[in-house]
Amino acid sequence: MQMDKRDVVSWNSMILSYAVHGHGSKALATFQEMVKRGVSPTPITLISVLGACSHSGLVDEGKSLFHSMRREHGIRPSVEHYACIVDLLGRANRLKEDARIIADMRDEPGAMVWGALHGSCMIHCNVELAERASRMLFELEPTNAGNYVLLAEIYAEAKMWDGVKRVKKVLEEKALQKVPGCCWIEAKKRVYSIRSVDEVNPQIELVHALVVKLSEQMMEQGYVPETKSVLYELDTEEKQWVLLGHSEK
Repeated sequence: MQMDKRDVVSWNSMILSYAVHGHGSKALATFQEMVKRGVSPTPITLISVLGACSHSGLVDEGKSLFHSMRREHGIRPSVEHYACIVDLLGRANRLKEDARIIADMRDEPGAMVWGALHGSCMIHCNVELAERASRMLFELEPTNAGNYVLLAEIYAEAKMWDGVKRVKKVLEEKALQKVPGCCWIEAKKRVYSIRSVDEVNPQIELVHALVVKLSEQMMEQGYVPETKSVLYELDTEEKQWVLLGHSEK
């Protein structure tokens, strides 16, 4: 069954669907086909395409699109678009370009842009830029514990344990707590949620036993756990055990 008329909403839906499922090239090709057919993109269109390029490693394509927004499509880049390009370049470890783009922004970057830079600093363990982004985020979002935790994770990755202690102290003084990670899974037509700090589940011991068993099987197949989120000076094996109670949001 085919649509009688493809408007900007249907094109945006297709592009976003490709972007969400990691098909960056298809999202970009769909956008190009959309423009070719004379359908004018909206700001939302470009956010979706830039996001698709970011998650698929299409750095040059995304950068070219960002710089042509106003000239070719008459769309002034918003904070959301800047956050996308900062994320795209940051994932590729082009953090100096990120810094220049943020410095040249006419509008205030805001938490979204600084957050994108902060996340990229985590990927590449860039402490200097992370501290700069953190200072801005602490001013903009003083009660967002996630920003403090991410900085602590960057310090931990850099083996800067004094930095980790300082951040933890600030969290305690401000009485801030990060929202626990939560996972959802569907089994036999029922949806179950699992929280990283959930100890009230009547089957919690069975859950922990299954997690340990599954983790052992995964590591036998070559899986290497990501231990960056463990904010303690432990050896690798001890960190892996700590992670068994960790849930990614």
